[in-house]
Amino acid sequence: MKSYRVPLWSTEALVLEEGNPGDPAVLFLHGLGSGARAWEELMPPLARKGFRCLAIDLPGMGDTPPPKDLPFPYPGPHLEAFLAQLWDALHLRHLRGVVGWSLGGGIALHMGRLYPHHVEKLVLAAPAGLGREVAWGLRLIGLPGLGQRFLRTPIPQLPEGDMIFLPKELALQPVPRAFVERHLEMMNHPWYGETQLQIMRESRVLWQGQKTISQDVDPGSLAQPVLLFWGREDAILPSYQGERAIKKLKRGVLHILSPCGHCLPVEFPNVFLRETAAFLKG
Repeated sequence: MKSYRVPLWSTEALVLEEGNPGDPAVLFLHGLGSGARAWEELMPPLARKGFRCLAIDLPGMGDTPPPKDLPFPYPGPHLEAFLAQLWDALHLRHLRGVVGWSLGGGIALHMGRLYPHHVEKLVLAAPAGLGREVAWGLRLIGLPGLGQRFLRTPIPQLPEGDMIFLPKELALQPVPRAFVERHLEMMNHPWYGETQLQIMRESRVLWQGQKTISQDVDPGSLAQPVLLFWGREDAILPSYQGERAIKKLKRGVLHILSPCGHCLPVEFPNVFLRETAAFLKG
């Protein structure tokens, strides 16, 4: 897998790329507190299906430092300008699809809204932006003092084995050890904790839920076909948001998996890859 950096939003963003440059391009967007490397297990098999797969660290997340002299662009009034820069930084002209997970799914929704003629399809795993409801734990972390205390919690030692159970608030199926280890590496970056807190505070998630993420996205206005995935027992973003959205989408398919939490792409990777590949090829 190729990795390189591109100038984006007053920082140098890490990009991962897999596949033939001449194949249809698919962009992967990660969630809050994660990074492009969250997709490392999923990109190679999809690339072998005939897609050029691109994943990028959003500024201040993964292995990409925070922006030097610009505010965090998501969510909020700067998102449209950020997406224009992202489009140019990756030299994109057309995307077969955007695959977004959690916060990345919310950003993918905005890409579909803003670029209806250049983004063919959307694949969304428990996306932000389809309802204001969000776990109270995330809201409480945004309170003064509690966030810093949470970030000082020692990271537990991982158990032995190639597959690991995460706290049930995140996943109900075992996930790859490599996936967890990569996230622990990201958490060692000096900017990691404050970045997550600042994004939650600026998004006003404490008092308004996902209002600033969802305010501009009406599922019924999306021109693209949308493939939705949700874990029935998702404790971060409730699955009924997907059930509500599917009734408004013009062209949508919803897969709800159980028992499954918020980490569906790595809890059920075979289902996610099979359905995503078929959807993008169709």
